[in-house]
Amino acid sequence: MVRALDIRDLKYFLALAQEGTVTKAAEKLCISQPPLSRQLRDLENELGVTLFYRGKRHIELSEEGIYLKQQAEEILSLLDITENRLQAKNNEANGTISLGVTEGCGAGVLSDLIVEFNRLYPNVNYDVWSSGSQEIGERLSKGLFDIGVVREPFNALKFESISLRRESWMIIMSKDHPLAKTDGKEIELSELNSQSLIVPSRTPMVDEINSWFNEQGTKRRIICRYNALAAVLPLIENGLGVGVAAESAYRFTDSDKFVYKYIANPPRYSNLLMIRRRSKIIPEAATLFWSFAQDFAQDKENIWKK
Repeated sequence: MVRALDIRDLKYFLALAQEGTVTKAAEKLCISQPPLSRQLRDLENELGVTLFYRGKRHIELSEEGIYLKQQAEEILSLLDITENRLQAKNNEANGTISLGVTEGCGAGVLSDLIVEFNRLYPNVNYDVWSSGSQEIGERLSKGLFDIGVVREPFNALKFESISLRRESWMIIMSKDHPLAKTDGKEIELSELNSQSLIVPSRTPMVDEINSWFNEQGTKRRIICRYNALAAVLPLIENGLGVGVAAESAYRFTDSDKFVYKYIANPPRYSNLLMIRRRSKIIPEAATLFWSFAQDFAQDKENIWKK
């Protein structure tokens, strides 16, 4: 009978998967190499799979090894979160809040919110992980975050949600682009039908952008999709196309290099949502943060307002 995986198995395996050599993994774990090598051989034998391809200087993960690495990272992360929650349970003003946030949120809404919250609860710490809205939702469902911040369009039916802020969609372009030299802070959608567009890659968002043009019966050319705006800023700067982004982009891009114009006639908007799992216990610090965010977002005169 094969014994069950234990936490030590996962920690040993993950150390080798991350470090790439038995020597470095043993140093990281503060153990000698022979017992580490023996433990990993036993693990492979008991599972009946090859986890590593062993080279002279470096190991590579097999397909099964890649899968186990992904699972081990999630399991150990969840274990850390569980320990932190239990340790912080009896003190609502302490502990760590685990947040999954969409790109741009950290430079805009989230930074404003955390700064204000920190004034009330200076002993609370934050673990912030950035990704796309879909992955944030998936990881939140697994309990890997306490709270997520995502951008619509997003199916939030299985989560509790708070509408944090409505943001305008805008066009970001190089200062040398012809549209950058036009007057005003707005640009009509019809002016974009001859432009090469660089748009967010998430399918619901692409569908929404396409619907803007379909409503007006105008053409569009999407030349590039991105899951992180920072990755395509050099393309925009060098004139490959104009970027479609939420207005928070101006807070983490270089205004000396780019020009920003709001999409108009009609204007287009995107909501930022804060989400958490329904009927799930989260740390007291995260519960306080959720309530604070709810009140903060409802205040029409708060510091998010332009």
